[in-house]
Amino acid sequence: MVLRIILYWLSVIQLQQFNLQILQQLTSDQQKQYIGEFIYAKISNVDGHSAGKITGMLLELDINELIFLLGNDYLLIQKTREAQKILVEAGETVQ
Repeated sequence: MVLRIILYWLSVIQLQQFNLQILQQLTSDQQKQYIGEFIYAKISNVDGHSAGKITGMLLELDINELIFLLGNDYLLIQKTREAQKILVEAGETVQ
């Protein structure tokens, strides 16, 4: 029973990992959606309140830059902070 639970959670974790091979099989719009899911998950840990807006802002970037952001948490946080600043300047609430 315990082994089944462990195997289940390992499969869930693997499903949640970014996969470049999957990305290459998708259309441009699907690629943005696929990358957006992973970026949103990371941003929501930093700013749960504005994660959707910030993710949408970042998805305006080039696909290659988005892939790079996924592999570089420091740069992703930096871009998140820049987006938060833009939201504050636009009168949006950022927590």
